This record gives sequence, C-alpha cells and structure tokens, in this order.
Amino acid sequence: MKKLLVLSSLCLVLVGCAGTSLAIQTPFKFSSSEKFSFQINPQVDVSAEALEIMNERIQSQLAGSLDLPSSQGVKKVQIAIISYRMRDDVTRALVGIFAGTDYITSQVTVTDGTTANVIAGFTVKSLNDSAWGPSRSLIERHADNIVSYLKNGRP
Repeated sequence: MKKLLVLSSLCLVLVGCAGTSLAIQTPFKFSSSEKFSFQINPQVDVSAEALEIMNERIQSQLAGSLDLPSSQGVKKVQIAIISYRMRDDVTRALVGIFAGTDYITSQVTVTDGTTANVIAGFTVKSLNDSAWGPSRSLIERHADNIVSYLKNGRP
C-alpha cells in the first residue's frame, strides 16, 4: 500500500498540470461570412519554429475565412505574443517540473479593416507544467484557443 501511495504521488509530481486562461477585454465572434486577415507579432524572443507551428495551425483552421489584408472591409486580427518560455524536449523529459513551466501569452486585437477601430480584444495564456509531451502540443493548443474564441466566442 505504501509503495502505491509513493508511486501515485510521484506520478502527480511528474505530470503536473496544463491549462489555458482567457481574459476578454472586448467580446467578439466572427460571423461565418466574414473575411479577415491575421498577423503574428512577437513582442519577445520566440523561435522561428514556434512561429511557424502557430502560423500553420491558425491558417489551417481558418482557411475559408482568410483574405488579403489589403482587401476592402477585411477585419484584421493582430496576435502579439507578449510572453514566451519553452523548455527543450530533452530538459522537459529529464528534469520535468523541476525545470519550470512552459507558457505562451498572446494579446489578440481585432480591428475594423475600413476604420481601423479596435472592435475586440482578448488575452490568451497557455501553460504546461508537465514533464510529458512535446512543445509543439502547447503551441498548437494555444493557437486552437485563439481560433476557438474568434470563431465561437469561447475557448
């Protein structure tokens, strides 16, 4: 029984927890007929690989709604990555939660393409304390949460 308790405790420590939080400044939900463009603007040091993963994930999920930024009336989505920390996969596997937490925080702003007025804003923070899983999964989950709020009005 004692071994089972120790093993269970060890699993909890190694797995940690993962989560996402969403802070909405101005609510918004795209209608299915609206077109928009998006741009990712890192405000902190983010690897080129992470930016590529995030860009590809968002593009694949919004393919039918994307348009050129110069098109008339297209809403513009600016995704500013304001904090970013990613442990490399080897460190995560060897040291686990003792190496800290991976996280990405993005400030998302939606502006009207014609007037340039801000019509929506929200902040998404995704984190992973666990020792399991590649960094790609956190980046993809972060992009998924941004897209989910844009399309559905909820994460």
